[in-house]
Amino acid sequence: MRWCDADPVWAHAAFLGVLKHMTTRDVLNRRDRVLRGPPRLPALRDMTANQLVDRFIDACERCFDAARFLLDEDGGDFGGDVYTNTVGEIFAAARELKARGKLEALIPLLDHSCITVREKAACCCLEIAEDRALSILQDLAKDLNEAEGSSANNFLAVRRLTNYNPL
Repeated sequence: MRWCDADPVWAHAAFLGVLKHMTTRDVLNRRDRVLRGPPRLPALRDMTANQLVDRFIDACERCFDAARFLLDEDGGDFGGDVYTNTVGEIFAAARELKARGKLEALIPLLDHSCITVREKAACCCLEIAEDRALSILQDLAKDLNEAEGSSANNFLAVRRLTNYNPL
């Protein structure tokens, strides 16, 4: 038996820990956070605008971690349920902000330290900060080795063909 067959989750976490200069426990904690998902309460409709922005950031950070710390069997690949559901959470929070006329609350996130927060904020801010949002997406799309670069590239390609807006 190979060492990774004994406990594939721990083996994967140990391997990623070495690659990312993290402890195995840190990788497992980030994995567990993704799999736990968002808090059930409050519902988006009951949140303040600040809470919606916080939920947007939380979902983006979990999306970042899903793409990097989950096994494909966990749903972490781009077609996986966990990743897809987390992306849905991001756009649901943004749609709620837009419905309230508060979409501009996402503009400061265009400078966020997390690449996924910047990428998803840019996708959502196209109608209110188009030049800046497009610049961010085009810059990210240059690095197809990163999940966000591939996502930005796909988003821009679809937008060119259909004038797509996720909100």
